[in-house]
Amino acid sequence: MNGPINDLRIYLSISLNMPELSPLKFSPTELQLVNDTAAFPLKRKIIEKVCVAFHNLAEVLKDNPITQVFPFPEMVNLKAEKITKGENLEGFPYVVMDFAYTFSKADIFTFRTLFWFGHLPSVSLIMKGSGLKDCNPTLLSKDWKVSVDGDIWQNDNNISGFIELKAWDWSKTSQKIRLSKNLTGNNLEKIVIEVEEAYVEILSACSGSSNSF
Repeated sequence: MNGPINDLRIYLSISLNMPELSPLKFSPTELQLVNDTAAFPLKRKIIEKVCVAFHNLAEVLKDNPITQVFPFPEMVNLKAEKITKGENLEGFPYVVMDFAYTFSKADIFTFRTLFWFGHLPSVSLIMKGSGLKDCNPTLLSKDWKVSVDGDIWQNDNNISGFIELKAWDWSKTSQKIRLSKNLTGNNLEKIVIEVEEAYVEILSACSGSSNSF
């Protein structure tokens, strides 16, 4: 049988990697989610709470004494946070807050907080180009990991691109770096406290006097 209907059937068979003419069926688990009237409003409510918490957190970081003395790169935005949310960060919904940030093709600096469904919340200091600052790893707890000259936008610090602080030769010159740490808080109040503590810790460890490590 030729014609557009047959072409569509062949396309579906190939693109969905299923036998030709096999019906599209929801699994029982998928069908349960489709018919769940509580899951999506609940997710939306969670995201709204996270956004409010992140906005309040930005005010806390802005008023922290270290923000007043740390030598941030030029053009860093300290007036307002940048909150980004989406549905598909490696398959999971997320909310990101960037504080004390500047983004350009050559230069990057941001303190990033990530709330990621299905994962532990985390914080990161991401630096590139003139945004790079000197760092004293001895001032950081062992919970921090580092990704050097790799994909600084990789959010999962449990993968092979991240290494323990002690495993990196800090005398080497780098072009871009991401220092990242998972948080342990399972509620927003605890997360906010942990983020502020991590913010003070990481900025205290980075002197900001050079563009190399």
